Amino acid sequence: MRIGFVTASISRNGGGIFFSARSMAQHLNCPATGNTVEVQGLRDEFSSADAASWNPVRVYAHPTIGMKAIGYSPELLKGLEAGNYDLLHTHGIWQWPSAAVTSWQKQQANRRYVVSPHGMLDKWALNRSRLKKWIASSWYERKHLRSAACIHALCQAEADSIRAYGLTNPICIIPNGVDGLPDNPLKSRTKSSVKSLLFLGRIHPKKGLDLAIASWNKFTRKCGESKSNSRWRFVIAGWDQENYSAQLQKQCDSLGIRWLAMNIEEFLAQTIKDSHGGSDFVSENNASGPSIIFVGPAFGETKARLLREVDAFILPSHSEGLPMAVLEAWANGLPSLITPQCNLPEGFVDNRSIRIEPEIESIFDGMCRLGTLSEADCRQMGEKARDLVRKQFTWEYVTTELQAVYDWIIGGASCPASVRER
Repeated sequence: MRIGFVTASISRNGGGIFFSARSMAQHLNCPATGNTVEVQGLRDEFSSADAASWNPVRVYAHPTIGMKAIGYSPELLKGLEAGNYDLLHTHGIWQWPSAAVTSWQKQQANRRYVVSPHGMLDKWALNRSRLKKWIASSWYERKHLRSAACIHALCQAEADSIRAYGLTNPICIIPNGVDGLPDNPLKSRTKSSVKSLLFLGRIHPKKGLDLAIASWNKFTRKCGESKSNSRWRFVIAGWDQENYSAQLQKQCDSLGIRWLAMNIEEFLAQTIKDSHGGSDFVSENNASGPSIIFVGPAFGETKARLLREVDAFILPSHSEGLPMAVLEAWANGLPSLITPQCNLPEGFVDNRSIRIEPEIESIFDGMCRLGTLSEADCRQMGEKARDLVRKQFTWEYVTTELQAVYDWIIGGASCPASVRER
């Protein structure tokens, strides 16, 4: 089967879609099963640098004309036609690749495609840039969605959002996955004099970082008054979007929070020095050190090292499809603070994660709970989350389920259990 993945960006600019679609493509691309996967996307400033990370999957990055936000690319449609694909799978919506896929389908009878909105039909997401989305919907997006043979939802909550948008297509509910579990992540973690709470993802308003910083201000003041709490710093790692980091840093200034922007490699080196008492990065009472550290984007082995070195994870998001960052944190055994909008309700069962709402008081309460957990409690929470990933969120499971959907769409196989038909 020749499968074409279609996405607006084949680079880190695509955020979580880049990482999930890349791993999905690599696991589906299997000559032994007769699958060949290729990726058709748009060219941006990082596409050349990141193309090799898709290996052995072949990728094509096409030039755009006009506004980058639209992503208009006549060359993309030519690439889809030249690919001679049995099936297309769109990742992400609201940009020109959606129109290209619809046009591809028109060219020949019996062409089929799957769409993964990746949370972009969630109510919160729909309320942002409403005019742009109304234009895109009227122009091409609604037709693109309605003509899909199947829509891929990452969880039941996303399936509900798809139905609320008025779509009646079959929906398959299949989660994202992670690339294996690190060996003994807690055993290898450096013991620093100050613990680190990590945010990892796009620096974007939907992630709730402004709420987290306001909550952090209250949390650190309480910790300063309580001898029972460990000392913590808040590490914000991710790629900036819409220059939002500058707004967050101004917020820190207005609240009197000491912050520092530094290279992630330098941060990791300083963390190791802290563990041996050889750094002035933090003081005994943390008064002279930064409380919040912006370390920039983290990829590949650097991201893996970062996840091994921190002590806990937070994602106070307003809206998600199914966030890869949470799965990666769980895979590394990190106690995590997440919102219901992360669409991972399994994390709230049996104390696998700390539930917070995207509200200042709720996030503050979650931070206080984290701050008073014992080492044994943190280890137990992390191990429960790792076990959940091991059972339900591996790429082997995900791609087996997707393959069954593809076979059903184009090969006449029986309808898979993951599919909900209306």
